[in-house]
Amino acid sequence: MEDIINREEEHPEVKAGVKHLEEAEKLAEEAIAEEQFQDHSDYSEFSKEAILEKAEASLHLPDTRFATEVFRKLHLAFDTLLQQERQDLLRQWVEEGNEPRDFKAPADSLRQRFNALELQFRERKADEKRRAEEEKMANYKKKLSILEQMKDLVDAEETKGSLDKIKELQKEWRLIKSIPLQFRDDLYERYRFYLDKFYDNLSIENELKQRDREVNLSAKIDLCIKMDELLQEKSIKNAMILFNKYREDWSNVGPVPRDVSDEIYRRFKETADKVLASKKEQMETINADRQNNLKLKVLLCEKLEALNAVWPETGKQWAQRAEEVDSLMEEWKKTGQGPRQEGEEAWNRFRETRQEFFNARRNFFKKLGADREENLQKKLALCEQAEKLSDRNDWGKTTEELLKLQESWKKIGPTPEQKSDEVWKRFRSAFDAFFDRKNQAFKARKSEEKVNLKVKTGIVEALEALAAEETSDELFARLKTLQGQWMQTGFVPAAQKEDLQKRFQKISDELYGRFRKNRDEVKQSLMKEHFESMAGSPDGANRLKFEERRIRDRITALRGELSTMENNMAFFSRSKGADTFLKQFEEKKVQLEQQIKRLEQELKTIRTMKPGHA
Repeated sequence: MEDIINREEEHPEVKAGVKHLEEAEKLAEEAIAEEQFQDHSDYSEFSKEAILEKAEASLHLPDTRFATEVFRKLHLAFDTLLQQERQDLLRQWVEEGNEPRDFKAPADSLRQRFNALELQFRERKADEKRRAEEEKMANYKKKLSILEQMKDLVDAEETKGSLDKIKELQKEWRLIKSIPLQFRDDLYERYRFYLDKFYDNLSIENELKQRDREVNLSAKIDLCIKMDELLQEKSIKNAMILFNKYREDWSNVGPVPRDVSDEIYRRFKETADKVLASKKEQMETINADRQNNLKLKVLLCEKLEALNAVWPETGKQWAQRAEEVDSLMEEWKKTGQGPRQEGEEAWNRFRETRQEFFNARRNFFKKLGADREENLQKKLALCEQAEKLSDRNDWGKTTEELLKLQESWKKIGPTPEQKSDEVWKRFRSAFDAFFDRKNQAFKARKSEEKVNLKVKTGIVEALEALAAEETSDELFARLKTLQGQWMQTGFVPAAQKEDLQKRFQKISDELYGRFRKNRDEVKQSLMKEHFESMAGSPDGANRLKFEERRIRDRITALRGELSTMENNMAFFSRSKGADTFLKQFEEKKVQLEQQIKRLEQELKTIRTMKPGHA
C-alpha cells in the first residue's frame, strides 16, 4: 500500500482526475436531466382512453427516466379526470335528494387498467435498475481480475510477451464500462500504480518501450486537442459526455516519456479546468434565464387566476374568455424552460387554474341547457302580451309598452335552437302588425302637417308685413290675433318646424319690443298668450297638463345639474390652477339659475290658466 501512496504522490493527476470526473459527471447529469428527460406534452385535454393509450405506448420507452416523467404526468391527468367525474356524480346524487355523506364513487375499470400499467412499468424500471447494478458489479469483478493479472505481470520475471500482455489487459480495461461509484477511486489508483510499475521495471526491448511511450504521448496530445475543442461545444450535455470520455481515455493511456510527463498533464488539466469553468458559467447563465422564464410563467399563472376571479355570464362572454385563456396558453408555450422543480410547480398551478376554467365553462353550458326551456316559456309569455297590445290605437303609450317588452326580451337568455326562430317570428309579427297600423295613421297626419305648414308660413309672412307698419294699438291687436291663429294651428313637418318657429319667435319679439316692454315682459306676455291659446284649444286641459309636467321635469333636471356643478366647483377649488375651471363653472351656474327662474315663471303662468284657480 505504501508503494501505491508513493506512486499517487508521484502522479498528482490521480486525485485531480477523480475530482474532475466527479464535477463533470455532476454537471453532465444536470444538463442531461434538463435537456433530455422532461416531458413537455400537455395531457389536460386527454380523455381516459387517450391516457391509457399513451401509457401503453410509453411502457417500453428506451429511456426509463423520460418514461417515468411521462407516467407521472399521465397519473396527474387521470386523477384530475376522476375528480371531475366524482364532482359531477356527487352533484347529481345530491340533486336527486340524497345525503352527500352517503355517496360512494363507483369503481373505475379504466383506472384499474392504468394502475396495472403503472405497476408493470415500475417492475420493469426496478428490474432494469437491478440488472444495471448487477452489470456494474460484474464489471467491477472483471477489473479486479485485470488488476490481479497486472500485479502478476509486475511481480513475475520479464519475458518477451510481457509487453503484449500488458497492452492486451489495457485494451480489456478500456472496454469495461460502468462500475459502482464507491469503487472507482480505488480501482483507478491501483490501475495507474501497476501500469507505471510495469513500465518502470520493463528492461527488455527498450526501443520498443520508448516507442510505446511516444505512442502514448501522441495519444495524450490528441486528447489535449480534443479537450480544447470542447470549449467551442454549445451543448453542455454533449460537452460533459465527451469530457468524461476524454478523461477516462486519458486515465487508460499508458505512461509517456518522463521528461514531458508533467508538462503534458499540466496542459491537459488546464484545458479541462477551462472546459469545466466554461460549462459551469454556461449552466449558470441558463439557470438565470430559466429563473427569468419562471417569473414570466408565474405572471401568466396570476393573469389566468385573475381571469377566473369573475366568471362570464353569457355564452358569447365565455367564448371571448376562452380565446383569452388560449392566448395565455400560447404565451406559456413560447416562454422558455424554467428550473425543473419550480417550473413543474408553476406548470401544475397553471394547468389546474386552466382546468378550473374549463370545468366552470362546462358547468355553465350544462346549466344553460336546462335554462333554455325556462327561457322559452318566458318568451312565449312576452309573445302573448305583444299580441294583446298590437290591436290598441293609443300609439304613444302602446309604443312605449312594446319597447319595454322588447327590452325584457333582450334580457332573457337563449332558447332551444329548434324553437328559437319560431318564437322570435311570432314576437316580431305582433310588433309588425302594430307598427303597420301606426304608420298608416301617421301618413294621414303627415298630410295634415303639410296643410298646417302652409297656414303657419302665411302667419309668419303676415307678421313680417306688420313689422313694416307703424306701431299702434291696432297693430298690437292684429299681432295677438295672428299669435292666436298660430297656437290653434296643429303640427308641421319636423324638418321645417325649428326654422319656422325661429322666424315666428324673432318677429314676435321684435314687434313686442316696440311697445317698450323689456325682454322678460315680452316673453312673459307671449308666454301667457301662448298658454291662453293653448287653454282655448279643444284639448287645452290635456295640453296644459302635459306642458306643466314637461316644465317640472326640466326644472328637476336643471336643479340636479346645478347641484352637480356646485359639487364640482367645491372639488376644483382645492386644486392648483383651478381659476379657469371655476370661472367657466360660475358662468354656467348663472345660466342654469336663469333658466330655472324662467321655467318657474312659466310654471306659475300655466297654473293660473287651470280651471278653478283663485
